[in-house]
Amino acid sequence: ISTATIWDQNDRELSLVSFTPIREIQGLLEPGWELVVSRSANHAFSPLHNLRWTLWMGTGVTIVLAVASSILLAKRVTRPILDATQAVTEIGGGQLDTRLTVRGQDEFATLGRCINGMAEHLGRLVQLKSAEVSRSHLLREISLKIAGAVDRKSISTLAVDEIRKALAADRVLICSLNVDRTATIAAESLTWPWPQNLGTLLSGFHAIYSSQCKRGQVQIIHNLSTAG
Repeated sequence: ISTATIWDQNDRELSLVSFTPIREIQGLLEPGWELVVSRSANHAFSPLHNLRWTLWMGTGVTIVLAVASSILLAKRVTRPILDATQAVTEIGGGQLDTRLTVRGQDEFATLGRCINGMAEHLGRLVQLKSAEVSRSHLLREISLKIAGAVDRKSISTLAVDEIRKALAADRVLICSLNVDRTATIAAESLTWPWPQNLGTLLSGFHAIYSSQCKRGQVQIIHNLSTAG
């Protein structure tokens, strides 16, 4: 059997032709006949074309899905790293309020928590350092002002005024300790509407404060009425 494609002049289309010689027919030896079968090539190859189109479509859809999955996976993996890099850059630039949104318990979540903890710790250190610098500047200014005072009373008055402003307190006192365990308010700075008690004698002042004062120690007393 031989098969070939030929151009059909009658139908003006490409045809698939198969032919084979007929060797014998009952009663006739080698009649010299041939059997020819012709079919339109479009119809003959239609299943093959359909299969080829299906394969191409399946391959194309598979490639698209693979690429889309790769992109999504890459973004999911690299996004935490990019966010962490951006956060560290901002923190390094002084934006210590930068925080990462942390989800889950994986390595990226651990990294995010560490970065947030670092930023919080740096923020506290900067606040402490700023407060220390502010106190140093304030003490320097107070010292310069006190250095310009000419007598003990002026020094005491200036000291309580500046200290009250620095502490934002309602009242600051300087008490002069007496030998009988009493104390006299020698200097005072206060805000309205607190009454002035300059020169007032405080009785029953506890001996512990007197001994600390003699040793040059400073004691903060929050309530003078309970200090005795």
